[in-house]
Amino acid sequence: MISDHAPLLLDIQLTSYKRSPPLWRLNPLLLADAEFCNYISNAIDEFLGFNKNDSTSYLLLWETLKAYLRGQIISYTSLSNKRHNSRLTELATTIAQLDQRYAVDPSPELFKERMGVQTEIDLISTKEAERLLLRSKGSYYEHGDKAGRLLAHQLRRQVNSRMIQSIQNNQRVTTNDPIEINDTFKSFYSSLYSSEFPTDINIMGEFLQGLSIPTIDASTAKTMDSPLGLGEVINSIKALQSHKAPGPDGFPVEFYKKFIGKLAPLLLAMFNESLECKTLPPTLTQATIVLLHKKDKDPTMCGSYRPLSLLNVDVKVLAKLIASRLEKVLPFVISEEQNGFVKGRQLFFNTRTLLNVIYSKHSPDEPEIVISLDAEKAFDRVEWEYLFEVLKKFGLGDTFVSWIRLLYSSPKASVNTNDVYSDYFSLGRGTRQGCPLSPLLFIMAIEPLSIALRASSSFRGIFRNGTEHKLSLYADDLLLYISNPTTSVPAILRILNNFSSFSGYKLNLEKSECFPINTTLGGLQLSDFPFKLSPNGIKYLGINVTRSISGLASANFSPLIAKTALDFQCWRNLPLSLLGRINVVKMNVLPKFLFLFQSIPLFMPKTFFDSLDRLINGFIWIGKSPRVRKALLQSCKLSGGLALPDFQLYYWAAHIHKINYWLNSSSSPWCKLELSSCIGSSLSGLIFSSLPVKPSLYTKNQKTGKDDG
Repeated sequence: MISDHAPLLLDIQLTSYKRSPPLWRLNPLLLADAEFCNYISNAIDEFLGFNKNDSTSYLLLWETLKAYLRGQIISYTSLSNKRHNSRLTELATTIAQLDQRYAVDPSPELFKERMGVQTEIDLISTKEAERLLLRSKGSYYEHGDKAGRLLAHQLRRQVNSRMIQSIQNNQRVTTNDPIEINDTFKSFYSSLYSSEFPTDINIMGEFLQGLSIPTIDASTAKTMDSPLGLGEVINSIKALQSHKAPGPDGFPVEFYKKFIGKLAPLLLAMFNESLECKTLPPTLTQATIVLLHKKDKDPTMCGSYRPLSLLNVDVKVLAKLIASRLEKVLPFVISEEQNGFVKGRQLFFNTRTLLNVIYSKHSPDEPEIVISLDAEKAFDRVEWEYLFEVLKKFGLGDTFVSWIRLLYSSPKASVNTNDVYSDYFSLGRGTRQGCPLSPLLFIMAIEPLSIALRASSSFRGIFRNGTEHKLSLYADDLLLYISNPTTSVPAILRILNNFSSFSGYKLNLEKSECFPINTTLGGLQLSDFPFKLSPNGIKYLGINVTRSISGLASANFSPLIAKTALDFQCWRNLPLSLLGRINVVKMNVLPKFLFLFQSIPLFMPKTFFDSLDRLINGFIWIGKSPRVRKALLQSCKLSGGLALPDFQLYYWAAHIHKINYWLNSSSSPWCKLELSSCIGSSLSGLIFSSLPVKPSLYTKNQKTGKDDG
């Protein structure tokens, strides 16, 4: 070849690494096969018939049953595949022979015989096609236009690979070797989950002794200590979500639900024996940690990933059962300031409290600030000895605490990165993310800190309408309302340092923010405090809080409108029907706006909803002229419509719903604030008002004199 270009040589060396053997998983599609289900049902009966007797340990029986069933399932699928492949080979050979004979001596009989063999091949291939369609294209056909998981996957602009390309080790050296990456994460989590509980427990004892911790009554404690029931085990299995990744043993939730009648009694017996022996079967202590990258975090840092523990379903059943008992008493022992994971409490309780405190009347003479504290790996650092002591302080009985001790007895974990599994390592602290009980235990662990802060006389909160507001909690998100910061902040830091010394709580000062409410602080230097100063606003629980109430709409609704328009542009070419596009609006757009409607008590003009409707119409009609009236589309399906959301109705409903809270939950801090600023009007005054009613008449807060719109 003759060319005037200089030659370019590219030498690519593809490195290979030895991946860990894939963990076995039961294919949930097998559970739809009646023959397979009968086979497994008989296998369970046969196993128990040979092995279950009065002298058999249920711990051993359960472990061996899982191993036996795993072997039976592998044997069944292997034999089924062999028969399938063998029959296809046999039929293909027959077809070839018939074709040869037909070429030499064609006859109607040979042709008919060949068509019969071909039909059998087609039937076998059809079954295989059904299986593949169920997993791929068929699922799009069946579920693609419905508001489900598959539609959510279609809406993602890109599928983020879970491959971790590189990571920094302890020596700040970056490596891209998959084995070294896995070793680095194993070292990181092994260190993170190692206990740092102090040898001197007197510090913890003195801290807790000085607090007025609410306790459950004796009858409730006795009920929670009562023996587990078969009905509770069955309800726990049914309550677990399907289509979730299984734990290391490979048995998914669907397997337990399919054979619930045979497995639930065995689980109950195994749980009870485990409590007596104070130990769980080995596989119930195991978990696989998978990593989810946190948005906008450096992907080369171990701390930029959220560890999610894939637990075996059997231990999740026990955790769910204990959680079901515990969640019933939490509203009675957890203060109104904590609104995370407590039944009947919502995230917007906190955001509305914050907005009412900031935008209500305040004295310019007394400095007032809001501090948003960031806790480092809060769930992963909870010290177990502290947790167990706190549970006793809340009045939980010995048996109930023993169940929780059992769940945290010798747990182990393996880290999965890039299909490489580390060896199992022991855990010494932390509440595992992925466990149904974990969030409930965490809010109980952090409640003593809330009690200590509220009880501190040196910490002065912010007063509104005669009520002092000191803090708001949503799980580990702690918000402090502070007046007289010169005295209050040092007192708060002392309490935090004392609490951190034994609980595992670690404050991240670099990410904690200080937001001054007053425009003038009387010469107070906020830069002297060890927090990041955010004078123009902070982001709290997904809400952009601005200094002025007039900036709330542009800081929250305007960016969401812009993002929605961008998303619609990305989704424009998706192969979705009209119904599918309406479901996109229901599933992916409505919840985001509804969150803002619920969280921000703000008047939105009709022009806002008109512009939003135009944006939605452009998406569902792909930029073409609408062929169906919007009113008909927004009608319910029983009336011939397609139930397209009417965002203004949702907006009204979100705010009218708060009246119910005002009437029935007046003890909540946000309710007190809003009730005190709500000016009553007579019915006649509303009926005989001059029309049209000026917006200022119903968007003015008469007590603060501040425009809410």
